[in-house]
Amino acid sequence: ETYAKCRADIRARQPPPMDLKPETYEELPYSALSTLDKTVNEVWLFHGTSEEAARAICSSHFRLPERASHGSLFGKGVYFADRAIKSHEYTVKNKSGCRVIMLCRVVLGQILELPRKDPKAHERVIGTDFTSVMGCADGANREFIVFDVSQVYPEYVMFYCAEGGEPPDCAIQ
Repeated sequence: ETYAKCRADIRARQPPPMDLKPETYEELPYSALSTLDKTVNEVWLFHGTSEEAARAICSSHFRLPERASHGSLFGKGVYFADRAIKSHEYTVKNKSGCRVIMLCRVVLGQILELPRKDPKAHERVIGTDFTSVMGCADGANREFIVFDVSQVYPEYVMFYCAEGGEPPDCAIQ
């Protein structure tokens, strides 16, 4: 309910069509659920986490962290990527040696592009028409950050065991 309301609120603000398309922008051909709403830049994005955190997200939704973690490249927010290899960096092995990546619907709305890390990115978004941040701190992998958890719907939880320690370098096409 809160996700649908947030998507409707962003749609009412009518962000311009997104020039910058994540690799996960296109529809998943096997999705049995409703299509993405491109008028609000709704996209599929990966979120790497631990099994414990994934269970908490599924039962009580995402929460903004009380303090920034993982180096806080773009401040306190919920981080996503359009490439699984980037989200893999945020995963934690469970007792069986497997990891968890979630595939989420995310309403990006109007995106503020930041070419380098900015731990105060949240402050740049407050009071503007921007509803998300796209950053590329490492020069290779884009991260998408939202500061309102209502912009996220966790659709799939995927468990995997990566041989050699890393998943294949793939993106949703």
